[in-house]
Amino acid sequence: MLNNKKAIELSVNFFVMLTISIVIFSFGLWFASRILSSGNKLVDDQMSEKNRLALDNCLQENPTCLPLNKKELHKGQTENFAFGFLNNRESTCSFRVFVELKKDKAFDADGNLIPADLIPDTDEWTFPSTDEIILENLEEYKMSVPINVPRNTKQGTYIFDVRVCSDDSSLGEEECPDSTIKYAYDRLHKIYVTVI
Repeated sequence: MLNNKKAIELSVNFFVMLTISIVIFSFGLWFASRILSSGNKLVDDQMSEKNRLALDNCLQENPTCLPLNKKELHKGQTENFAFGFLNNRESTCSFRVFVELKKDKAFDADGNLIPADLIPDTDEWTFPSTDEIILENLEEYKMSVPINVPRNTKQGTYIFDVRVCSDDSSLGEEECPDSTIKYAYDRLHKIYVTVI
């Protein structure tokens, strides 16, 4: 009877120690993942600061800027492209930014055109357009254009058009899909994403 009692006590002590060990190990994993993820966030913040500086420098010379426009991404990966523009018109204007995936200009690694029916739509990658943005004369607007590669994307290079449109009719050319903010502002920008 005494041996059974000692055996049960030993088994209970073993399970208590095992449970405590698992809890401590889990806490260690959680703590390590927090430290590692904060390190990644720090790198992301530095990169976005680098993009902001490049955008500031570019906007001193140009009314629209996309400092970094090429990136290799894996399926499911996201990249934020810094983009900005300056209202250099003499009055307050309304603007919108349109992003469009050019399905007729997507190529696989061999340079062959990828069939349009195999390419996910623009809204699966990013936003197709912004809301109306009203800027005073010489006011800047800075934003990120997030490109998220859909998981069902075929490997290759995909080209996105990024266009700023304005309601200022003195710009002349109606190249934008909006009925009121329809005049092309400055030049067309392109983002090249190579899916690897």
